[in-house]
Amino acid sequence: MNKLFINRNFKSVFLIAIIFVGAVFNSLKAQRGKEARIEHLINAVLNDVSNNLYDLPAGVQRVVLYEVESNIPKVYLRSEDLELQLTSKLTQMGIKVVFLPEFAAKINLKIRSTDSTLIIDNRKPVSRLKSNPVEFNRVCLENNIQGLFRCYLHYDSVNGPKLSMSILHPSSKNLLWMKQIDLSKESIVKQTDFSACFGLGVQNINEIRSGGGDSILGRDMQAIPYFVGINYMQYLNSARSQQLGLGAKLRIVNQTPVSYSDTNLGKLSAAFIPSVGISYKAHFLKKKTVIPSYWMGFQFGLNYFNYNQSFIGLEQLVTFHVSNRMQLGFRLEQTLSEFDSYANDSQYEVKLDNINYALQISIHL
Repeated sequence: MNKLFINRNFKSVFLIAIIFVGAVFNSLKAQRGKEARIEHLINAVLNDVSNNLYDLPAGVQRVVLYEVESNIPKVYLRSEDLELQLTSKLTQMGIKVVFLPEFAAKINLKIRSTDSTLIIDNRKPVSRLKSNPVEFNRVCLENNIQGLFRCYLHYDSVNGPKLSMSILHPSSKNLLWMKQIDLSKESIVKQTDFSACFGLGVQNINEIRSGGGDSILGRDMQAIPYFVGINYMQYLNSARSQQLGLGAKLRIVNQTPVSYSDTNLGKLSAAFIPSVGISYKAHFLKKKTVIPSYWMGFQFGLNYFNYNQSFIGLEQLVTFHVSNRMQLGFRLEQTLSEFDSYANDSQYEVKLDNINYALQISIHL
C-alpha cells in the first residue's frame, strides 16, 4: 500500500507541476498582450489630438504648456514624451508653443538667506509663478503669451483613456477653448471574469464499512481528492474590489485511503461529486498598477451538491494573485453533514467527512 501511495503522490505532484508551468507561461504571455493593448489605446488617444484642434480660437497663436498631467505610469508614457507629442500636434496646426523657464514643470531648488532668515523653496517654477499673479502677468505680457494650454490624460479600467484639453486666457484665466477625447468604447478590462480552476487536497474518511454495513473495515483515514471547476463572476464596483458570481465544480475523491492496515481492501473506486453554487469575493492589498488589481482575495460561497443525496455546503477561499491571469489559493469546504459514498459496485460503504481542504490554481481567461 505504501508503494501505491508513493506512485499516486508522484503522479499528482508531476501533474500539478505541468499545470503550474503552463499557467505561469500563459500569464506572462497574457500580461505582455495586456501591456501592448494599453499602449495601443494611449497612442490612439494621442494620435486623435490633431483631429480635435481644428476649432482653436483664432486670436490664440502663441501658447505655453501651462499644466500637463497624467496618471499613467512612466513605463507606458513619460511626462516628457506627452509634452513633446502635444507640442508637435499644436505646431502642426500653426500654433507656436513657447518654452519659458518660468513655466518649467520640474522642481527647482532655491535657497535665499539673510542675516536672520534662511528660506528653502523646492517648488516647481510654474508653482512659484502661480503664487505671484503680478509676476505671472508680467512674464506673459513680455513674451506675448496668448493662451495657457492645459492637458490631462487620465486612464481607468472601465472607460479606458480620456484626454482633456483646454486653453485659458493668461491674465483673466477665463476658459477660451476646451475639448475632450474619449475612447470609452475601447474598454480594456471587461466587467465580467471567467476562470477555470484545478485543485488537490485532503479528504477525511470517517468510516469504511462492508456493503451490508455489518463490519467496520477502517476509521479516521485520509484520501486525496482532486477537483476541477469553472467560475463566472461580475464586478460590483468601479474599484474592481468586489465580485459576485456563479460556479460549478466536479470533485473527484480517490477513496483509497493514504494508508490503512487491512490490505484485503485493495484499491477503492473514485467518487465523482458535482456541485453548483454562488459566491462573493473581496479583493484587498491593492497593487500599484494602471488597471485596478490586488495582491490577495477572500471568497465565500454557498454550494449545492447532488451525490447519492442532496445537501448544502459552504466554502472559503483565500487567494494570492500571482498575475492578472493566475491565482494560487487555499480552499476550505464544509458540508452541513457527513455523507455516504460507495466503492467497488457498492461492495463498500464510505462515510466521507463534512470538511475537506485543498490547494488550487485558477486561470482567468
